[in-house]
Amino acid sequence: MPRPDLRAYDSRQKRLHALFDSVAHLLPDATIADAHELVDANEAPIALDMVSEVVAERGSSISRSIFDEFDRLSSEFELGPETANRLLPLIDSNYCPVCGYDGLTEPVRTPRSGGGSYEICPSCGFQFGVTDDDLGHTYASWREEWIRRGLPWSGAGQPPPLRWDPQIQLAKWLQSNAGH
Repeated sequence: MPRPDLRAYDSRQKRLHALFDSVAHLLPDATIADAHELVDANEAPIALDMVSEVVAERGSSISRSIFDEFDRLSSEFELGPETANRLLPLIDSNYCPVCGYDGLTEPVRTPRSGGGSYEICPSCGFQFGVTDDDLGHTYASWREEWIRRGLPWSGAGQPPPLRWDPQIQLAKWLQSNAGH
């Protein structure tokens, strides 16, 4: 099915089409086609709610970034929190051992070789396999540096999650990992 020219859409419609494409592998083709058609017909809130419901029913895991985009768009379209919250149990989280951010796309160390993933944590900026292996920082030393800099969001071009609070994130992480 040919896709319409996205230049004609506002930013939210473009983001909805991109979000639906990112979860297309989790859904029946008819659901994705219906969702795109609803967005094209200016029925975006209905499409967003429908897709989140079908993803939740199917029970496949999703990344934290996909959940965050559902959450942001649900808020922008003034849908209730249930649209995104029904997806919470599906989040496949990989936590940053520096700051506790739970939206990394893969484990920080590969299970097979133990080498770094080279992913950069968008919260604290630690790059696994580089900041530690190549530059010699420990998780604790990078954490101290991040705190000293004021806990800034480090995700270049990636907005922080809705309601992101680095102090709460770090406190929860440190509390849950006390003694480990």
